[in-house]
Amino acid sequence: MKRFLLPVGIIAGLSLAMWSCADKFAYEPTYAIPLVDGSLTVGEVVGALPSEIGSINDGNRTYFQLLYPDTLEPIPFSDFGQGNVPSGVSVTLDQQDVFLRMTGKAGNGTFQFTNPTVEFRFTNTVGLDFNLFLDNTFTRNVATQVDSFFTINNLPWFIPRGTESTPGNTMHTVDNENTDGALSNVFSPSPKFLYYTPRIVTASSGTGIGEGEVGVIATVKLPLEGYATATRQDTLPYAIEDQAARDAFQENLEFALVRLSFLNGLPVEVELTGYIVDTLRVDPNFGGPLRLADLPLSGQDGAVLANDVIIEGAPIDANGITTPTQTVRDINININNDTIKAAILEGNAILLDYVISTTDYTNSNEVIFYSDQQLDINMGLKFKVAVEQDRQELLDSLGI
Repeated sequence: MKRFLLPVGIIAGLSLAMWSCADKFAYEPTYAIPLVDGSLTVGEVVGALPSEIGSINDGNRTYFQLLYPDTLEPIPFSDFGQGNVPSGVSVTLDQQDVFLRMTGKAGNGTFQFTNPTVEFRFTNTVGLDFNLFLDNTFTRNVATQVDSFFTINNLPWFIPRGTESTPGNTMHTVDNENTDGALSNVFSPSPKFLYYTPRIVTASSGTGIGEGEVGVIATVKLPLEGYATATRQDTLPYAIEDQAARDAFQENLEFALVRLSFLNGLPVEVELTGYIVDTLRVDPNFGGPLRLADLPLSGQDGAVLANDVIIEGAPIDANGITTPTQTVRDINININNDTIKAAILEGNAILLDYVISTTDYTNSNEVIFYSDQQLDINMGLKFKVAVEQDRQELLDSLGI
């Protein structure tokens, strides 16, 4: 949504400094354009569908996990033969794939999940015991087509026999422990497919006769705990449509800034760069909207920040609880720089590039993203101009 120029008050607010000359009034109105007032949660960053988000309660709080289930076609008894079926009969199923969407509003990054699992649940109503093998297990990055293979060390898995009335139910899990830590790497959050080929073999414990089937449900579970870095981009439209304000901005600008206020309750820190852009034209060098000018960031002390962390990560106590912290940053606009002033009038949006990292990412510090954490964001463009107006014209305009 485009944000429009809002003068701050009319008399008391607008005339922040007013004095009388012989027959003219001089005053310094401040204008404000709200750009964004919202919040960002972990669910919005990963962009998961509601059906893909589960929760885990650690006894005190709830944190997220991503869920990607895959239900296989049941394997009937007849696939293993007729009558008495000896041990060692093998049935290889078609290659299975699970789409791990994980797109979201972030990109070009990685999330090292420290506790990922693939959970296999089996329901056996065949009067036979089975061993399950998983052949050719790997993930494939949708964008790069790079395959990442991994080996599961504790195969085969035993699936006990059962009947229709008393199924043989069991569960087995693939995790970092039985893959030599591979899952933390192959499940980094860019769109991927998980591929595996199940092979079921009648166990050596005996033969059986009967009906029934073997059911298999595989679920990828990715608790949002670990360490991560990613990029994000926001385009914030604005408009200065009042001609008097445009003229005053061009000729009598006193100061101008973009103020960014953050209340951060997430265990992440953020680097940021900003640009004035025209979204109606394409930048020949970077693609996307045409960049008209850079917007240098400065701290509250006025010092220019260059590639510095501008949003500090929320402090984390021994129980993983964060304390929201307030950060205010300004993009001070050089009022003596005609290029920047012209860019603001010519442009129609501010482009913000973020680099988001979990707290102490470089040291592989593990964090947990809880469901009650969020980052509140408030941004606005402010500028003050010096205006001089004929006394009588001003009185007439006010009806005095």
